[in-house]
Amino acid sequence: MKKLTGQLYLITIILSLIGLVFIYSTSAHLSMERYGHSFFFAKRQMMWIFLGLIAQMICLKIKLDFYKKYAIYLMLLNIVLLLIVLVPAFSFTAGGARRWIQLGFFRFQPSEFCKLVTVIFVAKMLSLKEIDIYKKWRIFCTLFIFLIGTLALIMAERDLGGTIILSSTIFVMFYISGIQKRYLLGCIGLVSPVVYMAITKYAFRMERLLTYLNPWEDPRDKGYQVIQSMIAISRGGGLGQGLGQSLQKYDYLPESNTDFIFSIYAEETGFLGALILIGLYLYLFSVALLISWKSEDYFSRYLGSGLTFLLAIQVFIHMGVSTALLPTKGTTLPFFSFGGSSLLSNLIAVGLLINIDKFNRKKYQI
Repeated sequence: MKKLTGQLYLITIILSLIGLVFIYSTSAHLSMERYGHSFFFAKRQMMWIFLGLIAQMICLKIKLDFYKKYAIYLMLLNIVLLLIVLVPAFSFTAGGARRWIQLGFFRFQPSEFCKLVTVIFVAKMLSLKEIDIYKKWRIFCTLFIFLIGTLALIMAERDLGGTIILSSTIFVMFYISGIQKRYLLGCIGLVSPVVYMAITKYAFRMERLLTYLNPWEDPRDKGYQVIQSMIAISRGGGLGQGLGQSLQKYDYLPESNTDFIFSIYAEETGFLGALILIGLYLYLFSVALLISWKSEDYFSRYLGSGLTFLLAIQVFIHMGVSTALLPTKGTTLPFFSFGGSSLLSNLIAVGLLINIDKFNRKKYQI
């Protein structure tokens, strides 16, 4: 099983380094305009990769039982941080969304780490099979109170994408655990009205949905970003325009180093490059699931599966938005897009997966 850990490390490093190259490619001109040199964003990403690898090492030093034992306390801390985001004095607002805590020159996005903590918490609760979680209403109600509260706080930050990613991950974890169908239907019944109200409450979300159905109806405004993304991908052809040769990154496609980095990658590397990248992600997820399902410990199995699908759903949404298969939504591509909080949380997720593999090897002396 040591081979699985090595493969997981290798794929993560490869994705992070390729992402670093394309962050430089997409943002060099912007960095030059704002800061007088072309490496500002690339240097910031290198710093976050370094911090993420340190965080991975810390995760490996902490026994897996610690996360299980203190899951509820981590969840409470998680909720406190989400509440702090809603306090204007401590938060930072961008694009009409208040999602960051501002600490001097440093800011971070609690909702990114909230996803990890929530997966840990759900894995712990679902692993309590020995006390028959399906008949213990107290435990079941505790689980749902925490989940609904967390999702509501993320929604309050106007982060519909984060809410959908997290709720989808939780649903998959419930399904994998073998939970009874009526509880799954209950989950859908509770979350669906919240998502519906979140979409219909804000006009810009309805506009995004209508634009998704027909972006060419308003190509210069609401449909602009989607159309420019499709143009970037179509320009890539089979083999791409070549590294650094993208045209769309020059202020044609907004957020080209974050929410639409896959589009620029496809433009520069073509259909072949896109297939290779998708293949790397699929290989990463298959190794992660293999680590998870080799574990006979319920907590490890559910935690590993939850972390894997948390990353996989983000990849699916990012690529789906870039190719106009899904409505526009601000979702980063794991290990690839520029962004400190998202990259750090993704690398910590991999650290937890490696910890699960380490736990399995110690327990079963493999």
